Amino acid sequence: MRRIKDPWQKLTSGLYVPPYIKFAPPGHPCCCDETVECAFCTGASPEQMEVTLSNVTNGTCVDCDVLWNNTFVLDRYLGSPCDWSYFFAQTCFGSALSRVNALFDSSSEFLVRVYTRLPEIVHFRKTIASCSMTDENIPYSAGDDVECDFSAATCTVTSL
Repeated sequence: MRRIKDPWQKLTSGLYVPPYIKFAPPGHPCCCDETVECAFCTGASPEQMEVTLSNVTNGTCVDCDVLWNNTFVLDRYLGSPCDWSYFFAQTCFGSALSRVNALFDSSSEFLVRVYTRLPEIVHFRKTIASCSMTDENIPYSAGDDVECDFSAATCTVTSL
């Protein structure tokens, strides 16, 4: 019986790396242990975060309510114990790539960033001490998006 190996990750440079090598963005600790901790919150860092957005309404785009009033499961981004992302192609602006991103920054502030398309970004933020969350409400903070109206939106986060 042949052993199936884990797939290698292809970097944007075209270089392939084995699955046991973990990468983290600059300024974030590497997460190579089984129990991964984020330096900006207490407890083990989850593999995934579930982000639920609701009450997003249409602006100049008529699909905002369908695109963004949804639940997104975010995976660790580039192996960072403090950063999770979900990418998808959406139809509001052609084939633009959208992203939902959740992260702890250096001040123990938890941010959920919604990239409707670049450079438009919407922020939800809250100071949180624990890496573990269950139905945590993250309030709307600011937004640059005119295509979709997030001003009355709610954001709920659960660690998975």
